[in-house]
Amino acid sequence: MAFKYIGRLKFPLFAWLIGQGEKYKKDFNSYLIRLAVGAGISQPLYYALFNLTKVKLIAPITVILAPR
Repeated sequence: MAFKYIGRLKFPLFAWLIGQGEKYKKDFNSYLIRLAVGAGISQPLYYALFNLTKVKLIAPITVILAPR
């Protein structure tokens, strides 16, 4: 139950930090690539550590942050 409340506090902070990073970066495309590479490295390690089998894709965050 406590993890549920921690998660509810964590996501708004995570979203705000991504927005701040996007706001202050000079080159948006390099920022997007860094986010995707970081997710691509950390996500398989997370799944291996917790023995998860269902893989979520990185695509949703890259579509949301794609340049307009």
